[in-house]
Amino acid sequence: MRRSSSRFSYSLSSLLVIGVVLMAFLFSSCDISIKIPRIPSLKKSAPKREFSDELARALLNIKSAHVIAEEGKIFIHWDERFVEKEKVEETLNEVFTTFSSIADKISFSISGEGETPVQKMTGHLLSFSNGQERVSYKAHITYEGSNSTLSGEFVFPSIYSKLITDDFVDRQRELYTSRYRLTLDASAEEVPFKELLAALAAYGNLPEEVQNELVGIKEKLDDLLAISGAPTDLTISVSLDQAQKGIFRGSELDGLDKFYTINLVDEEGGMFSFDTLESGSTLLLTMEASRRDGNDLLSFTTALILKITSVSLEGAPFELYTIEDALRIAEERTIFVRFNTNFATPSVAEMVYGGTVHTIGREQTVVLPFDGVLSSNVNSVPSGHKNAGPITRASEHVRLTIPSAVTVGVKGTMIVNARRAANATKFQGHVTGSDYAVLHLEEDASLHVENRGELYVLGFIEGTGEVTVHSGGTLHEGLFISSFRGGTASSKIEEKVFPFDQYTVSQIEVPLNIEAGGTYNAKSVVWASYKYHHGDLTLVGDGGIIQINNGAVKKVYDKNTGHNTLTLTGEGSLNNTSVQVGGIIASTLGRAILFDGTWHFVIQNGNQFTIKAKAALLPASSLTIEKGAKVVIQKGGELTIFNNGLTYVDDYNTYPNGETEHYYRNPVTLGYTANTPAKVDNRGTLIVEEEAGIAGVVGGSGVVTLDDKAIKEYEFYRVEGSADSAKAVAVSVVYPE
Repeated sequence: MRRSSSRFSYSLSSLLVIGVVLMAFLFSSCDISIKIPRIPSLKKSAPKREFSDELARALLNIKSAHVIAEEGKIFIHWDERFVEKEKVEETLNEVFTTFSSIADKISFSISGEGETPVQKMTGHLLSFSNGQERVSYKAHITYEGSNSTLSGEFVFPSIYSKLITDDFVDRQRELYTSRYRLTLDASAEEVPFKELLAALAAYGNLPEEVQNELVGIKEKLDDLLAISGAPTDLTISVSLDQAQKGIFRGSELDGLDKFYTINLVDEEGGMFSFDTLESGSTLLLTMEASRRDGNDLLSFTTALILKITSVSLEGAPFELYTIEDALRIAEERTIFVRFNTNFATPSVAEMVYGGTVHTIGREQTVVLPFDGVLSSNVNSVPSGHKNAGPITRASEHVRLTIPSAVTVGVKGTMIVNARRAANATKFQGHVTGSDYAVLHLEEDASLHVENRGELYVLGFIEGTGEVTVHSGGTLHEGLFISSFRGGTASSKIEEKVFPFDQYTVSQIEVPLNIEAGGTYNAKSVVWASYKYHHGDLTLVGDGGIIQINNGAVKKVYDKNTGHNTLTLTGEGSLNNTSVQVGGIIASTLGRAILFDGTWHFVIQNGNQFTIKAKAALLPASSLTIEKGAKVVIQKGGELTIFNNGLTYVDDYNTYPNGETEHYYRNPVTLGYTANTPAKVDNRGTLIVEEEAGIAGVVGGSGVVTLDDKAIKEYEFYRVEGSADSAKAVAVSVVYPE
């Protein structure tokens, strides 16, 4: 039997356990009375931050326009090509009503002018801006008894060209002729076909009064089209939200269907419809356009590269791009996946983007948010209350897909985000409700966390591809604990026992490879002293529980059972470690690291793993040492195997905790009981050195070598009682000869 696997198991558990333990009993959970020092700056800034967050969420509910609050800026955008002043007034009334409904008291000043009550802001802003696209403001706010000041801008993208005013017709005529002057003045040989179509489409979208002012324009465009000849290919961009509302809606060819009957054919020869669009991507289509007036000279067929845009850049919420184009132009700006998005398939990617490998640059961040506010905070929790229920399945906010045979490298930062919470005492760090994002990897798709790159998986990675963390790369995955006993109980037993024994990392559902030099952290969150606390635990890497000297660790998660199997190739060790949360430090030294029945460890042929800490395989967990592999338990280390009549009893939580199954993204069947034996299948070599301990039965055909001074009977501590009555009780465990 290879202790390496066990050791490996320890490390994961340890780190996870440590973090939660620390946070839980040190900071105090449901019933402990330990006081935690408050940080003045956090106390002072919290009301202002909470107001901004609540406002941003509320503004998303406005129906008359798109309203987004982002770092002080209030973006207000209307889908309509032209907007009546009454529509603008309606939206502004909703905006300021939202401000008032959240703040206890609020007043504004616009562009340095005197204070204006919120009730008068609509009229004041309308008269002040009259088509301005940016108007600066300051808002003086009282919220939850705290006074603060917000400053920023009201931003009205393209309002100058949208707002219908008294001089609207003249303005639109001038805007149109200015925009298409070069097209109209050039000969057909000099004008790109796409420009002619765009000019025709824009003409068709003008109000009738403006078209009448430009009656000669359409005739000129038709003449140019008749002699220009159709192109062999055409590229246009249209945002996903607009495309779902009509043919080419929002693109430079929006309105072309006023003059043409358009059929779109996909690569397989099937009919393509915007109505069926569910994700942004880049598509290769054939466009068949027949003139509605019967003029066959103006009909055409062409290859169409259609970019369905769905991601935005920091500071420009209404300008959408394909994910590939965003990566190309973002520079140091954050990229937000606003709608479901697919990277292009290999054939299209080769043609349009020059290859199937895409890179998140060193200074770039890609965020898959869990809400419309585009939250990128990796420590997001519910505000104002402790409890939040389990996940709502199949309800992710947004999804990004990497197709088969496409590779994405992370040199900067990628965040698959989620809001996590606590529920009652025992459940800590689960994803709650529909507040999560999903990254989908198709078969043979791959995601690589490269040197200095960081990947946060607090939502989920699903599919049949793989994730690899290379040397120098860092992965953060959420930690879910389902057996916390509470602060009082934990404080009473912490010298002998970790305060929880059932926990998992289940957000990465695809195979995960962590190479030597890579770092794998578990991000824990615990409710204590009426607030949430966060801690990062190193599972694999320097200073962590598992140290890989060479080779790699591979984690495979079974979404049907909730079980994790960790396989070690190479050389490594399981070590004691400690975690600091606030002013408290928790250490694994002297305490058994518990692995429940969802943890399974494999040490592969030809590899060696050294156990330098204590570990316990609880009922149904397992360790496999393959032929040719070696596990060494060194002095101070222990391996306790719960079999041979040794049962596991928990006076506070059931084992396994059946309610846990409701907290997984996919329905799981854990498939074991407290009486299911833990297994050690030793087909290689297990060595127990001097003053190292082992208890329980080791199975398999391999060799077990015990030093004369190896410890074959010792005390194992379990918990009896709960809250004030909790205590650590010693149980004798034995290795049978």
